[in-house]
Amino acid sequence: MAGGILAGMKFFAFCGIGNPRSFFATLERLGARLVAARDMGDHCEYTPRVLGRLVEEAGKVHAERLITTEKDYVKLAAAELPLPLWRLVVAMEVLEGRQQLVEKIRQTARVATAKVTVGTHAGGGKPGDT
Repeated sequence: MAGGILAGMKFFAFCGIGNPRSFFATLERLGARLVAARDMGDHCEYTPRVLGRLVEEAGKVHAERLITTEKDYVKLAAAELPLPLWRLVVAMEVLEGRQQLVEKIRQTARVATAKVTVGTHAGGGKPGDT
């Protein structure tokens, strides 16, 4: 999808997710020009020191913007950064089989709820035990 809203902008991309390569590839498919991409490791804690290193790296490659996942963005929304911080928002729409999916989710939720109810009987034993 070259020519999209991300086209031509120089981004320093970073993320702390399980499959960072997929995130970076998605950005490139959307037309982002990644001047650098940093895998922060799953569930990264963005301390001031970590953020300082990211900003320093972004400056060295002349990035115009930072971009990350929505998961990481919520950890950084209040951070004061010298570059604009963007996030990639991903949405899913079920085009076929929506009703079957909803029913399967409901069935799974009922089974899980039933197991929790059985497992948390106030008397300490199984329901019906006296």
